[in-house]
Amino acid sequence: MAQILKSRQELELLFAPTAEVGFELIEKECVDLILMDINLPGMSGVEALQLLKQNPETAAIPVVALSANAMPTDADRHG
Repeated sequence: MAQILKSRQELELLFAPTAEVGFELIEKECVDLILMDINLPGMSGVEALQLLKQNPETAAIPVVALSANAMPTDADRHG
């Protein structure tokens, strides 16, 4: 992802190795979009998405879920 977005100087990409670290970043930074791996270590991306949508402060942030091994049924299940 970093390589893909590297040429976009107007974007700042922040990294979080886990959902828990990602939540900490969101509290400190103004985030316009979340790119999230579904298969995170610890809390899954699916669980993290549910928490984001339940929180009024993060519910409106668009989330793009990514996964190297997603199946079509995953998109339907988590839509």
